[in-house]
Amino acid sequence: MKGFVLAGVVGYLESEYGEKVAEAQKVMLADGPLSEVYLSMDNYPDNSLDDLITSVAKILSIQKCTLAKVIGVYLFSELMVTNPAWVEQSSSAYELLKSHNTPFNQLTAMNMPGFISPSFDCTEINCDVLEVIYRSEFLPSDIAEGLIVGISSYYDEHLSIEKINVEPQVDFNRKFILRRKHA
Repeated sequence: MKGFVLAGVVGYLESEYGEKVAEAQKVMLADGPLSEVYLSMDNYPDNSLDDLITSVAKILSIQKCTLAKVIGVYLFSELMVTNPAWVEQSSSAYELLKSHNTPFNQLTAMNMPGFISPSFDCTEINCDVLEVIYRSEFLPSDIAEGLIVGISSYYDEHLSIEKINVEPQVDFNRKFILRRKHA
């Protein structure tokens, strides 16, 4: 249910940035077949969210990756409301990321049939370094980076995030190397 995510993101962007978001949607209507109003139960092309972020970033004159990260932090806040038990079960960002592909995806499948959740395949290199292979057909990797920032902030952890492009580049896949920063 990509429409559910799109509608939520548009609502958030409108509350944060006001009328300029409506301008971005008009630009998208002129450039493509997307609806001005995202219906939560409708399906949309895989690149719909990326296109929306591109248009809004251009209208707001901010970098696309910055806007996507802000949206990622917002989506994490929504996940905390939707499934607080999933967030509260973990005591660190690494634990939560490693648990993403099980309980969270099951909840998503129940609540949004047909939506393919992003995948965070995690390998703990040592207690301070986590390798994350992110895969998604719909959510851009900069949003995933924002999710990681939101998660680390929730647990009051400081992480450095190294981004590595995955070859071949398919969908929105990316590798992240997370390193804990000690005070």
